[in-house]
Amino acid sequence: MIVAKKNKRIYFIALLSLAVFLVLKVQRGFTASEEQGGLWNIIQLLYVCMGLYSCLTLKKRYLQFSMIKSYLAFMFLVWFMSFFVIWSRSNFDIGTLFHFMTIPYGALCFVFFYDVGLKNDIRKYSYILYFTFIVITCILFSAQRTYYSLVLEDKGAIADVYYIVGLLPIIFIYTPRKLRILPFLLACIAVMMTGKRTGFLALATIFILYFLFNDPNERKSFIYRLLFFAIFIITSYLVIIELTESFDLNMFDRLENLSEDGGSGRAERWKQIWDAFAVDNSILALLVGHGCDSVVELVGGHAHNDFLEFFYNYGIIVFGLYITLFVSMIRECIKMYKAKFIYAREFMVAIVISLFLAMFSFYAIDCTYITCCSVCLGLILAEWFKYKNEIKYE
Repeated sequence: MIVAKKNKRIYFIALLSLAVFLVLKVQRGFTASEEQGGLWNIIQLLYVCMGLYSCLTLKKRYLQFSMIKSYLAFMFLVWFMSFFVIWSRSNFDIGTLFHFMTIPYGALCFVFFYDVGLKNDIRKYSYILYFTFIVITCILFSAQRTYYSLVLEDKGAIADVYYIVGLLPIIFIYTPRKLRILPFLLACIAVMMTGKRTGFLALATIFILYFLFNDPNERKSFIYRLLFFAIFIITSYLVIIELTESFDLNMFDRLENLSEDGGSGRAERWKQIWDAFAVDNSILALLVGHGCDSVVELVGGHAHNDFLEFFYNYGIIVFGLYITLFVSMIRECIKMYKAKFIYAREFMVAIVISLFLAMFSFYAIDCTYITCCSVCLGLILAEWFKYKNEIKYE
């Protein structure tokens, strides 16, 4: 089946706009700019609009996956429940409108890239995101000297390393199998330089699951993989020690102090949310929560745990749907492994990153770091649909 030129152009524009979004967001994070809006906001709104269009135009057979149904049901319910709270505010402005419009951003971005992925080869225009991965990594490396001042001035700047981590599944697909350790090492160094413990734990899990265990289409002895694992760990340790001394990094110190600082205040926030919920634990609060942005108003920011924040804001029904979303992702991944789907491991990597962000940072609750994971999940799921239905695009 031949893909129409129109579909190729849309795919090219989608990837190019993603590249622009990532470069601008990361570059802006390491400047002193206090600008709240920009071209990246327009791109986010574009993904919302295109995602809505995809939801309306995609045929039912393309929406057969329970993962898609769970994602859309979850996000549209959150969007509906947020409507009454946001539109009742007296201080309604353009920022509030943008916030409301981007509530379902993660799901709609995912559906949009799933849609364009159905009509294109995932490897097409690979140079766009490969170049983007290198550029945003270089931006982060070049800003390392101002790391400590950035921690104090704008913690969001160093957290932008999650864009680099989030791109790994698609970068693995673009990279020859024997060289995939290289982008992984770049991501590891980037995370080390920012001291983000969530990213470090996610990458450690990815290393074990992605590089240590077998590819579903490749047979190697466990002893060979274990030897590779041991050599890599020893080499990595020596490199990390050298980097720590050369750049005065504090990753290990932050990991050692995890129990003392409560995860940079996470434990304190979680306790504050649970205590507030204990005060108002009525049936109504249990079912529909305390309202959109209640956690932000309570603790002055996100909970850094999507599950807890969705539960407090929107109640047990939304919380259950959010859990269902991840369960459906894992079930689909297991099916991919059983079918020896070529991108099963990359899909697993995207799930791991999503879970760590959802548990220890913020993911679906905000339209920020979910972007790369939504793109990767959407494109790989599209390839899975084509694989199952023996559809080939040239």
